[in-house]
Amino acid sequence: MMTSKKIIIESLQWLSENKRTHIHGFVVMPNHVHILWTILTEKPQHPETTFVSYTAHQFKAHLLKTDQHSTLQQFVSSQNDRDYHFWERRSLSKPIVSREMAFQKLEYIHLNPVRDKWDLAKNPEDYFYSSAAYYQNGDNNFPFLVHLHGYI
Repeated sequence: MMTSKKIIIESLQWLSENKRTHIHGFVVMPNHVHILWTILTEKPQHPETTFVSYTAHQFKAHLLKTDQHSTLQQFVSSQNDRDYHFWERRSLSKPIVSREMAFQKLEYIHLNPVRDKWDLAKNPEDYFYSSAAYYQNGDNNFPFLVHLHGYI
């Protein structure tokens, strides 16, 4: 069965395989996602636009296929340009301007699941849908990851 988290992981994998991005770190949370990436190309479409569009279509297809119409209704859009709205209209994207900032953001991303608000894992590396285990233990559950140390 396809879950939202798996849809997000598949999209990150595709962006990497198709040389649109280098994914350095990520965490998929219950209601949001953090991605630390390097954009390699903006053609034919910016990777963020591709990611948001693809995942939204897949979320909708998954909910329809699994007969979760009541869940899908939670995402009905009030805007005229779409029927459903899965992502915030203007996501918060920040350019990384230094090595220090990159590692600060990576640490923030990895600590998300262990924060009291979420309490999804005891240790960052214990939360599967994250790059924390890759950095902490060298576990490569997500072969699309490109280590930040060798890149910045």
